[in-house]
Amino acid sequence: MKYNNKMTTNTLFKNEQLQNIVPQFPDHMPLQNLYSNAEIRRRVKEYLIGALGGQDTNDNITVEGDPNQILAQVQSLKTLMEQFFNSMPSLVKNLRRDTKLYTRYSNIGQLRNIKKVEQKTALMQDIVDNINFNPEWASENRLTKYSRQEFARKQQEWANKVGYQWNI
Repeated sequence: MKYNNKMTTNTLFKNEQLQNIVPQFPDHMPLQNLYSNAEIRRRVKEYLIGALGGQDTNDNITVEGDPNQILAQVQSLKTLMEQFFNSMPSLVKNLRRDTKLYTRYSNIGQLRNIKKVEQKTALMQDIVDNINFNPEWASENRLTKYSRQEFARKQQEWANKVGYQWNI
């Protein structure tokens, strides 16, 4: 699938129609660079309920289906949610700037049609990759696990994958 940069942070994260697709930051709640652990847990739980098609029962998430498959989905989303919420200062800055993201989707209609957890996971991976590697996000090499050279290589791999054009 071809990537494009027609989606912006506000299109994705400030849109109630997408609450079961990506985490939301409604206008009535002020943006913060850091959220409490309780608030992050609440947001992740709210997102997982929507993304997995679950229900909140007695402070737990109940999802119908094959337990092994659901556990694999939760583990994939857990890793992405940790990376996403650990990037709050960068994410907030780019929400304020309404920065464009490179995704496989070009309009809200396509996003609203996402039903499978695997599709939601792939979109979240695209978002996390933007946070980590998109030069327009100004969060260069926030991944301290990479050397400068390895980060540059991974960023170039991302650019090749999405068709990013460097400004020279």
